[in-house]
Amino acid sequence: MKWKKCPTCGHQLEQVRIGIHFTPMQALVFDVVSESSDGIDTDALMDRMLNVNDNFRRNTMYVYVSNINSLLEGTGYRIDKYHTTSRNKGSGALGTWVYYLAKPRDVGSGRSRELASS
Repeated sequence: MKWKKCPTCGHQLEQVRIGIHFTPMQALVFDVVSESSDGIDTDALMDRMLNVNDNFRRNTMYVYVSNINSLLEGTGYRIDKYHTTSRNKGSGALGTWVYYLAKPRDVGSGRSRELASS
């Protein structure tokens, strides 16, 4: 991914999404999550992030999501998640977290429960 750089000093410029200034990596997490209409599971999100930064770790992703949500506070948007479960050959409940961009009309609407039960 190519990020815009300052023509004078070469420093990476902040990225603006829905009027909020993000660091380049925050913008990438936001973009990847918001591009996926049905959400993106943790492994797929990690794969996308590792393509850009091979030092990216799962706990780093959680911190980015938390920081993004702090920046989005008051906009009505937030990155939310729900857990999917499935049964696999008697091994018990398996599943993954799926992240999605909750838009103002979705926030507090119980969308995560609706998606998880469908």
